[in-house]
Amino acid sequence: MHLFLHKRLYFVFALLYLLLASPERLWAQACTAPTITTDKTSICSGESTTLLLSPEPTYPVTSYQWFVDEDGDGVFTAVPGATSKSQAVGTAGVYQLQITSSDCGPQVSNNIRVNVTDRPSTPVISVNPASGAICGGDQVTFTVQSPEAGVDYIWRVDGSNPKSGTQVMYTFESFGVGSDFFTVSVEAIRQPGSCRTLEDITVEVRQTPVIDFSEENDFTVCLEDSINPADTTVVAKLVNNIQEPYLSNIAAYFIDWGDGNGEQRYPGDPSLFPEEGPEYTDFGSYPIKVRVESNNGCEATFEREFFYGKNPKANFTTNKEAVGTPQSCTPVIWSFGDSTTVGDGLSDDLTYKWEIMDQMNIGGWEVQLGETLTEDTLRVQFNNSGVFEVQLIVSNSCSSDTTSQSIIVGYPQAQLGGSITACGDTTIRYDQTTVFFDPNFGNTVSYEWFVNGQQVSRQQYPTLRFDDPGTYNVEVRITNECGTSDDLGQQQPPQVITILPVPGPPVISNVTTCSGDSALLAPTGPGTSYNFYDNRGNLVFTGASYKTPPLTGATTFRVETIDSNNCPSDMVTVFVGVVPAIGNNTIIGAQSICVGDAPAELTGSQPSGGAGGSYVYTWQISTTGPASGFTKATGTSNSQNYKPESIGQTSWFRRVVNSGSCTADTSAAVQVTVVPRIENNTISEDQEICADDMPATLVGERPTGGDGTNYNIIWEVSTAGPDNGFVPASGSNAGENYDPDMLTQTSWFRRVVESGGCRVTSEPVVITVYDALANNTISIEEDETCTGTAPGVITGSEPTGGSGSYTYTWQSSTAGPNAGFTAATGTNNGQSYSPGRLGRTTWFRRIVGSEACSADTSAVLVITVSPAVRNNTIVASQATVCTGQAPNPITGSMPTDGAGGYTYLWQSSTISATAGFVQASGTNDGQNYTPQALNRNTWFRRVVFSGGCSDTSNVVSITVLPIPATPTVAVSNATACLNGSVTLSVANPNGSEYRWYTSSTGGSPVFIGAEYTIDNVTQSATYYVEAVNAQECASASRAPATVTVVTVEASAGPDKTVIQGQTVELRGTGGATYQWEPATYLNNPNIANPIARPEETITYTVTVTSREGCVDTASVTVEVIPGIKIPNAFTPNGDNVNEVWEIENFENYPDMRVEVFNRWGNKIFSSKGYGVPWDGTYNGKELPVATYYYLIYLERISDEPISGNVTIIR
Repeated sequence: MHLFLHKRLYFVFALLYLLLASPERLWAQACTAPTITTDKTSICSGESTTLLLSPEPTYPVTSYQWFVDEDGDGVFTAVPGATSKSQAVGTAGVYQLQITSSDCGPQVSNNIRVNVTDRPSTPVISVNPASGAICGGDQVTFTVQSPEAGVDYIWRVDGSNPKSGTQVMYTFESFGVGSDFFTVSVEAIRQPGSCRTLEDITVEVRQTPVIDFSEENDFTVCLEDSINPADTTVVAKLVNNIQEPYLSNIAAYFIDWGDGNGEQRYPGDPSLFPEEGPEYTDFGSYPIKVRVESNNGCEATFEREFFYGKNPKANFTTNKEAVGTPQSCTPVIWSFGDSTTVGDGLSDDLTYKWEIMDQMNIGGWEVQLGETLTEDTLRVQFNNSGVFEVQLIVSNSCSSDTTSQSIIVGYPQAQLGGSITACGDTTIRYDQTTVFFDPNFGNTVSYEWFVNGQQVSRQQYPTLRFDDPGTYNVEVRITNECGTSDDLGQQQPPQVITILPVPGPPVISNVTTCSGDSALLAPTGPGTSYNFYDNRGNLVFTGASYKTPPLTGATTFRVETIDSNNCPSDMVTVFVGVVPAIGNNTIIGAQSICVGDAPAELTGSQPSGGAGGSYVYTWQISTTGPASGFTKATGTSNSQNYKPESIGQTSWFRRVVNSGSCTADTSAAVQVTVVPRIENNTISEDQEICADDMPATLVGERPTGGDGTNYNIIWEVSTAGPDNGFVPASGSNAGENYDPDMLTQTSWFRRVVESGGCRVTSEPVVITVYDALANNTISIEEDETCTGTAPGVITGSEPTGGSGSYTYTWQSSTAGPNAGFTAATGTNNGQSYSPGRLGRTTWFRRIVGSEACSADTSAVLVITVSPAVRNNTIVASQATVCTGQAPNPITGSMPTDGAGGYTYLWQSSTISATAGFVQASGTNDGQNYTPQALNRNTWFRRVVFSGGCSDTSNVVSITVLPIPATPTVAVSNATACLNGSVTLSVANPNGSEYRWYTSSTGGSPVFIGAEYTIDNVTQSATYYVEAVNAQECASASRAPATVTVVTVEASAGPDKTVIQGQTVELRGTGGATYQWEPATYLNNPNIANPIARPEETITYTVTVTSREGCVDTASVTVEVIPGIKIPNAFTPNGDNVNEVWEIENFENYPDMRVEVFNRWGNKIFSSKGYGVPWDGTYNGKELPVATYYYLIYLERISDEPISGNVTIIR
């Protein structure tokens, strides 16, 4: 406020006057307006903030009252019950406190605006895959359903860093046998006030098992060179190394043995390991893959390559040739060629290393072919005579092997066979098979033979005879122009001929034995060992004696002596006679006696056979049983018959018969039963009758024992069972026998006998009463068949009635349903019946019987026989397809014969042309058939049905070619800036052709190659790549690669207007990083929302860069307008100076709203705009000198009013 000097002097004088004139008015002018504060002016819904009077006034306060303007219209209303110096508020509005003082009167505080921000709604979380369906290692997507605009979402998961966004992904690593539980929370945050709502869920993650496998041969099998693959079986034997607790939690194993047959399922039982895979018939590498599925459905995979090879067996061939014409012993050329044996297909893996070992330092040799000594052939010229050794080392992936051969250059060679040992005089005829000569290209050759050092022949192949026992040394020498075979430095050892003496023949006599027994052939000399031959000349035994097998007839054997040198004597014939074995050894006399009695005589038959009809008898007794515990019987026990002495318990008797050297014969045992001496109360017998039949008489045995004279008999009956419910039987029930009345239900009968004070009850007998036979029906699924074929089973129902135990008799007739029935062929006594092949229409029926009930005959069933189906052939026009491809239709001929109408069933097998056929998939009942996509070699056939007849066609096969694996793209989700470029590529290409498409199936390729570069990308798209092998087979699916165009839309927010000297927040959005230009007046030009305090209107440009490096710009203009200047006093006293409350720069705020209140909170002035300033009146009347309070709403800038006080001075 700017007052002129005289105005200021007037103000001083007026104030002095007031002080002197009125002390009360002086105190009132010293009262100051109260001040309220709070620590939070922005709160969230449901929260509250406390408004507090601070500092407290220095003058006494008699009351407090809080007021609120909730509508923003400047009208304050009292807050009910708010009568203390502090007030907790949770509703948006402008608050003020009015206090009352006895000294100062009502005083009104400053205003505080409280803003309330609504809390975000509790987020609803979706989980994909669902909780409980997640396995350890799976990637899980969490999404906020129906997210709210303006709300930020912060995610937290156990043990991981927070993430933001409405959708996030996490991967849970969890190993074990049960489940892990993770807490996933999302916090929704709304500004201003950071109002938050938290929601968390528990996610169940099924744990993945920890697996490990080994192989018994460490995944490598190398056969020895001597083993032929056809003579052995090579399989992989997997060892399960999975430990608990994982092991017992495995549900199934899926093993792909690498043999091209895909994976096989095995149960989760750990005892099946070590598990043996299929036989590997070819050498090579086999990738083994084990997929393990745990009980919770989670999987783990183990992979290892199995190698099947063979150790090499080194060998090489040799060949020599003379140099020059005429030939001479030197020089010569030797050629060596590899002849190593190794498995089929493994020869390319061989490496070679040759070495010429000149151990005698002869020299004079040179390599003509194979100078590196590492090839499979070698050619060497030798110029000097001598002995050389050639060595070859052959190696492959399995092992190495070494072989060597000595070669002789120049000198001739002679080599005799091994030593000869012969029995008696011997003649040896030498030829090229028994002696080896090599003149070694010599021109002049001679031969010399020596026996014990004496020359005996100059022939090349002589005949030598040796008559006397002894030892002879045979030697031979060959000579050519280079020297003799003796010149090699080490003379060949002589061939030793040993002539042994012949022993004398054995001494042995003919023998006799019983039929079924063996004979002992025991020569008495000379010598101690003999060869025994059967009558066909076969050697059967060598030793001191020979026990023949059991003989049934006379037999001739031949025997020769064998001395210590294994020389045989002349043979001697021995005859073994055979007589009949002991037979007809039977005894009779089984009986029952009382305790202490002697049994009746046991009678034995006259035996037969044996040696000369002379027999020795031995009777034996046992109290243990008929097969064990026998000892010699007491008394005279060596006769043909036997009279036992008295016995006290049940015993068994048998007779042993001996005759000469024949094996003793033991009779079957007879039993003598010892029973008590009291009574013999038994009745007979169980009966089965049908309803309304009269039972047969029940016969009781006459009792014994007791007093032997008087027996009281009573017959009893029960319908409850054999153990209870017995009452005296009706009618005449005191006789030895009993005739029951007609019965209506199953009943039990017993007889009670009393004698001499004893009472004995017989075992009960039951008379079972059955219903009449019924439910005798027969049926068949197909009652038509073909000539010469067997129909299906004729099913017979389970009959009712009778005893429950039934007999069946099936009958058939070809004459008709009413005549010609005879017993059906085959097994015809079962409940159901399987007819054999039928040649004509046949009628069948079944007769059912059950104990005493009358037989029941079923209704007749007819099976109609029709001619066989013919002309059933099929043709496949496409013999090969790629895996997963559907072949062309298979064409079937039109059948003939049968019953005339035809139905078809196509069948397929993936096992062979003769086994494993099942119904073909898809539409399989037409004359022709279109196979569905195939994944393995498949055989097809067609079955034609007509009137019960069927015929199976020829089999056609379709070979399924392998397809390459679906390629893996290096990046499945690529990004590109608008109008930029991106490169898609296949990870680890393996030689296949890669074709890129814009659709997952069909279409034409847009590019062929492992890397596909796309330029000028304008929109997001998904591309698909497939692998194609040399057979033009494509992978089963195309791998997708998505290209997402990153469109950056920079925003700097709407233009701003700010009062000069105040700050404004700029709001940049659309990117990951921000750069504001110019940086003038900004607190930080590199953040999204910098704070600006411009002094003048300015335009800012923000450059936004996305995470992908894409860029965009946007601008915002901040208009700076001068602030209003508010005086704190004016003097409306009529002197035309400061008569009104002048507010400078109000014209910049045409919507400005000004409100003035007295100290009691009553509004005394209000205006929209400020074209007419306040003159200090209210309703046309001057207001007293006092301090008044104002609220000024600038509207264009914000809803937060400017508050303060102004004093009227007069």
